[in-house]
Amino acid sequence: MQILINIVSYLGIILWVFGAYLAGFSHLRSMVGRAVVIIWHKKYLLFLAFFAGLSAYGGEINFLFRKLDTVSSLQGFLEGIRATILNGQFQKVLSTAKTLWMHNTGILSGYVVATLIAAVVVAWLIIISQAAIVRIIGRYQQDKPTGIVDGLTTGWEKFWMLVTLNIFGLLAGWSAWVILTGIPAAIFLITHIYGWSVVAYIGSLTAIVISAIAIFLIQFATANITLRDMKLMPAVVESWRLFAGNILNSLEMAIAVFTINLTFSFLVIGEALAFISPFTIAGFIAVVIIIVLLYAILSAFSFSVWTVFYLRLVDEKTPSKLGQWTTKIVNFAGQKRITS
Repeated sequence: MQILINIVSYLGIILWVFGAYLAGFSHLRSMVGRAVVIIWHKKYLLFLAFFAGLSAYGGEINFLFRKLDTVSSLQGFLEGIRATILNGQFQKVLSTAKTLWMHNTGILSGYVVATLIAAVVVAWLIIISQAAIVRIIGRYQQDKPTGIVDGLTTGWEKFWMLVTLNIFGLLAGWSAWVILTGIPAAIFLITHIYGWSVVAYIGSLTAIVISAIAIFLIQFATANITLRDMKLMPAVVESWRLFAGNILNSLEMAIAVFTINLTFSFLVIGEALAFISPFTIAGFIAVVIIIVLLYAILSAFSFSVWTVFYLRLVDEKTPSKLGQWTTKIVNFAGQKRITS
């Protein structure tokens, strides 16, 4: 596992360098700059972005690294669960939970209901805000009339369609984890055959890729629904066509967004901690405010740049540095074979 951690660390450094190049010196620079301009002219988007980013902050690459960290500890996690079951600790915890529920049914039921209500409210805010921010940014980029009322109205009109879209995305991701990771892990816990833990480990890597693709498709489908007024299934089909035809481009944009977010976060938080003491009440409040503002800004930027990128893909075929470099390498290798 330490080898995997080292590989992921080196991969992170390489991705950061490549992302910095993409954001500052490639064809993506114009889209990044345009996203910043839109946020500057539509500052109220920061409020929407605070809620919209609750389920998507950090983007696909951040999601990838978080999942890889989970995968790196999967083997130890499975061993820990097996040891817990064999030692009888699981039954003790289950028995304690049942006793606690029987003696505090009313209070615990109230907590469950309150939690469910809070989850519904948060989900509503996320969906409405995501639809509104994509709508406003997209219409502004297209030089069409828009505003906060137009965005929120669209979010309200498309709410159930977007809820269904996100449910499908979650089901795709969780189904992949259950089939490719959960079932092999369960077999390992029952049979104690080490090979099944390896299968679960490999399956978790595959599930990560499937989950990341689902995130891309949800982003593009949301834009299809809010900007092109598509129905759910045509929006999903079109988002797949768009993604399948621009896999490398989408991956490059994800790397660029991740690099910008990561760099800006380190700079801002580093400066804040250098000049503000978080161990006083005033300092702690100041740091919290800075982190909240940073989160809103980066979330707004992410939605802005992805919407601009989406519209560029719809209007024209964008180049891919990875594709160009791969073509040059293949052509060079072919020429070398011919000359030799």
